[in-house]
Amino acid sequence: MIMQKNRKNLFGGTFKKRNILIGIPGYRNWLKKMIIRIFVSAILLATVVMIQTSNFKQPKKMLGFIETKLESDFNAGACLVGIKKLPIYIHALGEKAITTIKIEHKSGKRFISPVDGEITTYFDEEIAGTSNISKGLIFTSEVGQDIYSVDDGIVIDVGSNKSIGNYMIIKHKGELLSVYKYIGTNHMNINQRAERGQVIGVSSGRVLLEVWYRNEPVDPIGYIDTDIQ
Repeated sequence: MIMQKNRKNLFGGTFKKRNILIGIPGYRNWLKKMIIRIFVSAILLATVVMIQTSNFKQPKKMLGFIETKLESDFNAGACLVGIKKLPIYIHALGEKAITTIKIEHKSGKRFISPVDGEITTYFDEEIAGTSNISKGLIFTSEVGQDIYSVDDGIVIDVGSNKSIGNYMIIKHKGELLSVYKYIGTNHMNINQRAERGQVIGVSSGRVLLEVWYRNEPVDPIGYIDTDIQ
């Protein structure tokens, strides 16, 4: 009888303490904030993944949705429903990202050769006669030979310096830039539209073509098809 009484007091005291703890306003607030943070963090993570892996056209709309949820009154039932639907939402984002990557990969070989010539130096190879590493493809050509725009785009910069001579940068669809160096003479100005295959300048005897994606140089071989003219 004494043992049963002690057990009753032990468990009864434990449950009583838990009930008291749950009843404390500070604990309830902490629990509410924790659930909100988990829910919002998951949405933010899914949003970042979506924006990074695809051309998400409505980031402001998504951020506005998140801000609305943060400013609205907390509803435990609605929050739990949202958490249950979150894996389905993340899965859908993943499927869309994979589809976007596949489409981008299929359309990768869309550039034409910038000049009628042979490739003498490839991406990440040392440039002959220097200690510099090529961040593109170097083509040999005759002096005065036409240089073509590899794809439709807008000229965003033209200039000249001692190390690379005349250069030009063209912005293309899909966060891609084509950079042309060692140009003999530029035929384009900033903000002009360049058509695919349009003559944009003439060669100095060689042409260095670089392709930049999201502010990083990438191997042009992944985008250029030397069989297309």
